[in-house]
Amino acid sequence: MSKSFFTKTNLLTASAKRLYLSKNCSSKPVETPPTPQPVNHAEIHRRLHPPNNFERRMLVWTGRYKTLEDVPQIVPVDSIEKARNKIRIKVANWMILASFVACIFVSISGKRALERGESVTKMNEDWHKEMNKSKV
Repeated sequence: MSKSFFTKTNLLTASAKRLYLSKNCSSKPVETPPTPQPVNHAEIHRRLHPPNNFERRMLVWTGRYKTLEDVPQIVPVDSIEKARNKIRIKVANWMILASFVACIFVSISGKRALERGESVTKMNEDWHKEMNKSKV
């Protein structure tokens, strides 16, 4: 490449630098923003919520308050969320227990039906026989 190419690019970059500096740099002094006042962050992030009747009952069921009358008119959202999570876990545990009991009951009743000679295939055959007889 020729020397003229390098000198032209150097000139372009130098002129681009001057243009950038003239647009973005000013001779005005920079003003500093005022210092912020100290703030209690716990108060800012603490959201309050008026609980409805169901949320009041959840707060009592989880032991957060003794009675429905003890629940204040405005409660932090965090306490409602904690109560909701505890209720959700309790319901899930009870559903697991109910499923386990139902499985045991179904297996015992299936074994008893097998001892009596009942099966799904036999019931299906009987049903088809009745249907074929009714068609004729």
